[in-house]
Amino acid sequence: MLPGKQIASHLGVTKTVVLLLIVVFAWQSSVIEAFSKAITSPSERHQIREEHGTAKQAVPTLPDLASINIHQGLRYYDLGRWQEAITAFSDALAINPNYAVAHFGLGVTFSRLENWEEALTYFKKTIELSPTFAHGYLGLGITYNILGFNVEAMKAIKTAVLIDPRFAQARHALALCHLRNGDRASALKEYEILRGLDPDLADQLILLINK
Repeated sequence: MLPGKQIASHLGVTKTVVLLLIVVFAWQSSVIEAFSKAITSPSERHQIREEHGTAKQAVPTLPDLASINIHQGLRYYDLGRWQEAITAFSDALAINPNYAVAHFGLGVTFSRLENWEEALTYFKKTIELSPTFAHGYLGLGITYNILGFNVEAMKAIKTAVLIDPRFAQARHALALCHLRNGDRASALKEYEILRGLDPDLADQLILLINK
């Protein structure tokens, strides 16, 4: 390979890695909100946001033991105590093997540990049990992307957007997938939509599109 082509190839790989990391960071940063939507009433949801946004206090518990384990897992996750979070989510599954949120929690936590093969298993189970959970599809799509299954990744992320057209992180991830595939026009379309959903993410995106 000629030196110029080697440099171009290297830059292409670097850009791909950077885009993937941006997608992962934006998605993982939104996970606390996804948990609160999945497991709580509106009043509890507000309290969780308040507590995790300020004092990092323990979240309220729910009556059944599996839900208590989920809340414990969420607290450990928010504190970055990944192994303890895995234990708590696994304890919830020991009580209720079909608890989609517990599978989602394990998928996200294993992604934090960069154990993407394990994360893939749990995200697949999440959407099997909860086929309208947009965050589950986004987690699945990002995991496929990291593992190099680009077609499957695009399909999963598009499904997340179809389920929730206002899901900003999914729009952002979809735009970056388009960029990764060299489709700047489709990325710009997602940018225009994202401007009305999350201006901060849109600002980040346009910088990448214009590079």
